[in-house]
Amino acid sequence: MNIYDKMKAEAARLSTKAMALEAEISTLPPEAFKFQQNGNSFKHYHYLNKKWKYLPSSEMDQIVALNKRMILEMMLKDTKNELDAITAYLNKHHESDTAMEYMIKKPHAEELLRPFIQIRDERLWKWAEEDYPSTAGHPESLIHKGPQGKMYRSKSEAQIATSLFKHEIPNRYEWDREINGIVYHIDFTIRHPKTGEYYYWEHFGLMSDEKYNLRNARKLTDYESVGIFPDVNLILTYESRRFPLSISRIDEIVEEWFLG
Repeated sequence: MNIYDKMKAEAARLSTKAMALEAEISTLPPEAFKFQQNGNSFKHYHYLNKKWKYLPSSEMDQIVALNKRMILEMMLKDTKNELDAITAYLNKHHESDTAMEYMIKKPHAEELLRPFIQIRDERLWKWAEEDYPSTAGHPESLIHKGPQGKMYRSKSEAQIATSLFKHEIPNRYEWDREINGIVYHIDFTIRHPKTGEYYYWEHFGLMSDEKYNLRNARKLTDYESVGIFPDVNLILTYESRRFPLSISRIDEIVEEWFLG
């Protein structure tokens, strides 16, 4: 889906949202509402018969309804402003393809352009975005937010996901992979954006834990038995509290493996 099509979809979503807000607003009292601080409390007023009328706390239902209308009207205004901006873009760009996308579709053009630009393979992104089995468990440990609101187990994993997303590298997080009778949840299964080949990324974040290191040694032995090998198609990163993994190093790895 290109930018034009995404804009069209977003315009449709905003239009639906605006209609829903208008419908809800129509069910609420129509008069204007305001509140003013009075010492440590607040006084509430509504505009009735061309003047502001005080609303006592005994009319809390009315106060809540008027306040809700005021908030919904603000949301509606913001939604319409955003919709107007997108509509202006769509009116200016009538074709669904950008100039570059149109050029790429010409015979032989993609081959000529490939040394200069990275052409996004939508098949790989469809693979990355479709549902896949992930049974790693312990969802309570998914506490670090990454791109598109997805949650990760560590700050470094979220940073790796962010770098992959920023550089448009399709990937899956903790996709189940059965090896020698054991289901492993490799941190990142990655498709090379140019070739579609599979690569893997494991981040070892507890290097000061001896038992953790022994488990990882067994894991790497199993990986090697099915052709997943460090520095060939397996990226390994490490950190401890004393030596954390930096964002700049993550970006360097991504660029070296997938953009070089």
